[in-house]
Amino acid sequence: MAFSVPLRPLAGLLAALALASCGGGGGSSSSSGGAAAPALPPVSVTALTFITSPTGLSAITHMNDALVVGDHAVVRSDSASAGDNLHPGTRFTLLDAQGKATASIDYGYKLVADYNGGWSMLPLPNGAGFALLQQSGGSKLFTFDAQAQQTGAQAGINLYDLPSGAADSPSISATSVVADGNGLWVATTIKYPQANPQSSVTVLYKLVLTKFDYNGKALTPTAPIYTSTKPILSSLAASAGAVAIVWGDGGSSSLAYWAQGGGGPIQKTVNASISQVSLIPVALNDSGQLGLLWGGNGQANGNLMGVKLNASGDPILAAGVTDWSGENLSGKWSADYTRVGLTPGVSHANGRLMVTDAVDDKSPGDFILAADYVLGSGPLSADAWVVGGVRRLTTLKPLSGTNAYLCQLVFGDHTLLLLGEDDHLAGGVVTRQ
Repeated sequence: MAFSVPLRPLAGLLAALALASCGGGGGSSSSSGGAAAPALPPVSVTALTFITSPTGLSAITHMNDALVVGDHAVVRSDSASAGDNLHPGTRFTLLDAQGKATASIDYGYKLVADYNGGWSMLPLPNGAGFALLQQSGGSKLFTFDAQAQQTGAQAGINLYDLPSGAADSPSISATSVVADGNGLWVATTIKYPQANPQSSVTVLYKLVLTKFDYNGKALTPTAPIYTSTKPILSSLAASAGAVAIVWGDGGSSSLAYWAQGGGGPIQKTVNASISQVSLIPVALNDSGQLGLLWGGNGQANGNLMGVKLNASGDPILAAGVTDWSGENLSGKWSADYTRVGLTPGVSHANGRLMVTDAVDDKSPGDFILAADYVLGSGPLSADAWVVGGVRRLTTLKPLSGTNAYLCQLVFGDHTLLLLGEDDHLAGGVVTRQ
């Protein structure tokens, strides 16, 4: 597949975007406020307990991501079979809805030899299983059934059949992906070496967006998004055909929105007050509503900020408000809570945006909380909210200094809260009365 993407003005510099299939987020200036939560049904979290592997298998270390597959969850973590210090994230552990591990399959380097880059895990429709897509170095797509057994082409499907072998052959630099209905929206940065010795430009990076089905067939034309002389990172959210894509090449962030039924993505203006922070697009419901989360002032351990986007991809703000930097979500939690700088886990169900985050509340050990926002028609920062939480298991190492990963998986009558750290996986049950 060949691309011809016109060179467009550079978006500036963007800090690396956080990517997570179970959630995404940012941070901002330290939390403040401590106003009482509105009268909503309480959120309760059971004590976090270690999730032990099935008998005879090694501990579940460094959770990469997790998702619900039918009536259970699948956790992707570091492989234990590589036999060296490099561990591809290709081990899948099945958990029941309460967090008990029932089976584990470790693919090691079987999928892509010697590949230690990232993967994205996406659900297949109707709980049939899940897909796995390379985040760099290639565009191979693999599919698995609900029990994590590989299906389809054993060698995977290349979404982009790029020419190779020559010094100026293009290659996949980075990929981000999100599931939506009958397929996957894939944002791909393709690296094009420039062979002209007279030019000062030695390489171009071109970001494109395409929707594929789970067999690798393109469902939309490939839409050019942006071209730069620097590597481009991107992040996506989609719901019912609406897509928001955020990207950058080292500094300020840019946003494009593909409306439901629209002919392609349209670049939107990012408010200058937050242009230097990492914007993370999120789905707010299954009907096409999307939003953005970020950290004001670019501080990883401060307030969580956010806006809803309307059907045109513009922020929903209070009348007369144009500055996005006041859209504070976490400043009301408690004056004693300071976010520790992890990427929050984000999910949605039953008209609520559900955020999982970690804070320092001046007591020994980090505090893991679940904050719900009951979505109305106004700004996200004005929506009714409620918080519940639980003490972290161990104080051996502060969460901000680990590869910790937070995730909240939605089941019918509860959610499963997962906290993956370097050497173990912990879980608890979140209920709403």
